[in-house]
Amino acid sequence: MRVAVIGSGLAAVATLNALVARGLKPIVLDYGECLDTGRQQLVDTLSALPPQQWAAAGRAVLCHNPTLANKQAVPTKLAFGSDYFYGRPQPLAPLLREADMPPLSYAYGGLSVGWGGSALPADACDMADWPLAARQLHGYYAQILARLPYSACADSLSLNFPLHKTGSDAVRLSAGNRLLLAKMAASGLAAKDRVVFGQARLLLQLADTPAANACQYCGCCMSGCVYGAIYKASQDIDRLRAAQHIEYVGGVLVQELAEAAGQVRVSLVRAGGEPEVLTFDRVFVAAGAVGSTRLVLQSKRLYGQAVRLKSTGGFVMPLFSVQKMPSAWPHENTLPGVFLEFKVKGLSEHWVHTQLSTPNEMVLAKLGLAKETQGAWQSLKRLLSAHLLVAHCNLHSDHCNGYSLQLEQAVNGPATLVATPQHLTESRHALKKTAQALFTLGRQWGCYALLPFSQTSASFHVGGSLPMCATPVLETDTDSDGRPKGWQRIHIVDSSVFPSLPGTTIGLLAMANASRIASEVELS
Repeated sequence: MRVAVIGSGLAAVATLNALVARGLKPIVLDYGECLDTGRQQLVDTLSALPPQQWAAAGRAVLCHNPTLANKQAVPTKLAFGSDYFYGRPQPLAPLLREADMPPLSYAYGGLSVGWGGSALPADACDMADWPLAARQLHGYYAQILARLPYSACADSLSLNFPLHKTGSDAVRLSAGNRLLLAKMAASGLAAKDRVVFGQARLLLQLADTPAANACQYCGCCMSGCVYGAIYKASQDIDRLRAAQHIEYVGGVLVQELAEAAGQVRVSLVRAGGEPEVLTFDRVFVAAGAVGSTRLVLQSKRLYGQAVRLKSTGGFVMPLFSVQKMPSAWPHENTLPGVFLEFKVKGLSEHWVHTQLSTPNEMVLAKLGLAKETQGAWQSLKRLLSAHLLVAHCNLHSDHCNGYSLQLEQAVNGPATLVATPQHLTESRHALKKTAQALFTLGRQWGCYALLPFSQTSASFHVGGSLPMCATPVLETDTDSDGRPKGWQRIHIVDSSVFPSLPGTTIGLLAMANASRIASEVELS
């Protein structure tokens, strides 16, 4: 059987692993942008040294982030100082958008190139509108985590978010993060208060392997891990290619899909501009929510039809702790240290996902404290920063703005995807209530949310544009196997098929759902 997978992100690798387990050798069709040569050489150089031997200039390039200069917005996370993994309009895939753009990627490994590896399963209360029960994914979480690096420990999070893996170790937290967890535990917060918390769960390597080195506590986690300790989908792609379990075809942009005579025709363009048509028995689309939506709209000729792309959203807020929160930066892991999940009374039964930690290198750089400079003002800022925590809250898509996607046909040339941000009044109300709830919670462990300094943050979790339904009605609806209405051999497997998006991290959820589809669908 000839099977193709489009894309190389988290959903793609979960699909590939499931298909390989079924005895198939899938063909991967991917654009596959990579880090520029100069930065890759720097990464290779630094990865061969312990952090203590890094040159100051190399560390500066690694952590350089020009978006920190924008005082009006939350900084954009980069990978080794580069934003290459954020997709830009392509000549054959033009995109018209305002400044606020939904995330997409043409990178080798997709958006996982720049993520932080946070991983939580979805709770049933956040999947109430899905055509499958949350428990149907439990076995797939376990399968996925069995082969991935996983920093996690049993705590109150497990009451609603099972570990799905035994015997995991946990990364060493900063002294401030450990103190925060202790204060939260002593405050009496518990599940009965619609609150659970614990050490952040991360797809993070804690022991050296042939594929990646263990975390070296270099203090640059939010800028990209030169050691490969933070899991990326590209690591799985590399492994599968090396074992010859898949065939990887890079430098291609898929333009259109069509079913005919029991097969799928894939129209694509290679990097040199040569059009080509390939034929498969089955195709799994994991091009990311924006890319997959565009491909379905183009293939079905749904021009001028607006589709809602859902998004999670939230805010970043500093908290001031009465007690000093010790930090040994830069000799620390700077990924989120604590997960706090809570439900806001009078808002909904959905969890608000909050990542808490002592300041990371991006926060310290924004405060001007990442370099050893002297002066009274610097000393005062260092004193205050020792009492600082940072909270990043994320809400369920039911409470958040999203985007409208519409494909506009061109007289000559490819159609343009128009992305328009949606600003909903109820979203502002939800953010305000959530911020007030966080302030109330923080006081219980001696931390005061600095509400005036809160900044709304754009989310990189989007989807829901091709929602799974028990019975697809619209042309953009999909069934529980991710098949758009009227199609039998084409399966959409990324977050575009989520009926809604939990506020909790969705990477592990996307992998589990993709694995479910690729494992259970009848291939004959």
